Amino acid sequence: MKATLAVSLGITLALTMAACDGGGERLTEEEFVTAANEACTEGNETIQEAADEISASGQQPGEEQLEGFIVSIVDAIQGQIDAIDELNPPEDMEEDVNALVAELQSSVDEIEEQGTAALQSEENPFSDANEMAGDLGLTVCAEG
Repeated sequence: MKATLAVSLGITLALTMAACDGGGERLTEEEFVTAANEACTEGNETIQEAADEISASGQQPGEEQLEGFIVSIVDAIQGQIDAIDELNPPEDMEEDVNALVAELQSSVDEIEEQGTAALQSEENPFSDANEMAGDLGLTVCAEG
């Protein structure tokens, strides 16, 4: 298993659990960035806990454990995608945020399709999303 992919997934994919309700007033750029980065920190911890759990035995995980790990990661990331989609970013950021959400969804769909084979990949499926997040000022989300 590629530990770096797991960490990368956590860092990148931990976008935005701290969402507002999506309606009403738009967030300022500072509020949006703060909420997203806080959510990434929380999400990173959730992903790291899943990685720690799978490696706790000190032995190579079995296929069933790896499948459970992928499901946990995908479920966490999907929740984060949904949450960021609920954020109401400033109007001048909205197009870029929507593009980030679409890129993240594409990456999650790819991982879901690949299953445990995604853990063997040398490529980070979130590299484009990392760059996009960085461009938006989501520094915690872009680490990975």
